[in-house]
Amino acid sequence: MTARSKRRLATAKNTAEAADERSEKGVSAQDGAIQKSQRLIRAFPPDGSAINLTTLANRAGLAKSTAHRTLGILVDTGVAVRTEDGYRLGSRMFELAQSVARAMQNADLRDRLLPYLLDLYERTHETVYMGILRHDEVLCSQVLYDRRGPSTPLRQGQAAPAAETAAGHALLAYSPAFHQRPGRGCRHVNDTVTWSKLFHVRRIGIAVAHAGGLADVIEIAAPVLDANRYAVCAFTVSAPRQRLDVGPTAELVRRVTDAASRELRCARRQRA
Repeated sequence: MTARSKRRLATAKNTAEAADERSEKGVSAQDGAIQKSQRLIRAFPPDGSAINLTTLANRAGLAKSTAHRTLGILVDTGVAVRTEDGYRLGSRMFELAQSVARAMQNADLRDRLLPYLLDLYERTHETVYMGILRHDEVLCSQVLYDRRGPSTPLRQGQAAPAAETAAGHALLAYSPAFHQRPGRGCRHVNDTVTWSKLFHVRRIGIAVAHAGGLADVIEIAAPVLDANRYAVCAFTVSAPRQRLDVGPTAELVRRVTDAASRELRCARRQRA
């Protein structure tokens, strides 16, 4: 290797090392900014009231100039809001907190009700799933099926229009929106679900429908109700028409969801 080649190799190596050093410093600086932001967020009053810059910096253990610079980033991203009295946490933080609370609540709900869904599966050995109403959709929170495969097009974590599922009919019939019935001139909850259909579901406590519009697959669903008789979720049995005895299966679904509803009410009394 010539002297010129050695010099070029050494120069390239030094350049690469310098770039790596700058990259490491950049990552370190980024980590530092994140830590400072976390310290500031934890220093805010938990009741959402405003706090002045000096007090906030002291609580976070940061220099006033550093706190001011970091707060500028938090304000730009909606995490904090500038007020006449100083700063307070922005709506973005409360939205995040509410999302976490809902996720924890849904996880607790699933853990409490899963044994009842398992019982329903053991008694039918057909596809069963737990559905939760999300706006005008049913979100499949949990689905169980055997080696024959699921008879519903829904998969865990997927959603379907509430109007197209038995779970959706059961959830809509026992939702707060049901009691906000409009004038007599409106005959539909939406384009496909009539009020008379939901009244029928409330009268018998069971919803029966074709799974996703499939004529050869029947769904039977019943709601799990809270203390106010609002549906928190619905259990559904889905099976091909030739394998499903509608009458006994409907009675079984009703008994299991009634037991699950009692479990929820008992848990609520214990927490109270």
